Amino acid sequence: MLVWLWQARTAAEVIEVPEGWGRPWVIAGWFVPVLNFWIPRNVVASVWRVSAPPLRSAWPVNAWWAAFVVWILVGRLGDGDLTGTVGHIHREITLCVVDWAFGIAAAALASVVVWRITRFQEAQAVRLAQAATAPAAPEPVGSDPA
Repeated sequence: MLVWLWQARTAAEVIEVPEGWGRPWVIAGWFVPVLNFWIPRNVVASVWRVSAPPLRSAWPVNAWWAAFVVWILVGRLGDGDLTGTVGHIHREITLCVVDWAFGIAAAALASVVVWRITRFQEAQAVRLAQAATAPAAPEPVGSDPA
């Protein structure tokens, strides 16, 4: 995802420079403690805003990030020890299933985000190419070029 995000951020700059976090934060934002809970989402959201058609809701970005953060947090709650009392084993299995569910949801939503942003940027590239190759408007008859 990091390679794709770097490329998507770079492509977004051709359309319009995304607001917010600069290009170094595309990578660093994932690794800086505490900041990594919101920088990646903000970077992806800014790429979405620049790439998407006007008035296109960013709900997939928000849903992906919410599922991703819950997956990370739920994964930290369990200790992975399936020995002990029945209650402890039940708790661990429940946490594991919930963790898997949010992990699968986060992965599916990340796929949707990647697919949509890529599609938006491909459409923007076609529009920019058509605008660049459009014939120039003819000059009015009788105009003086000087």
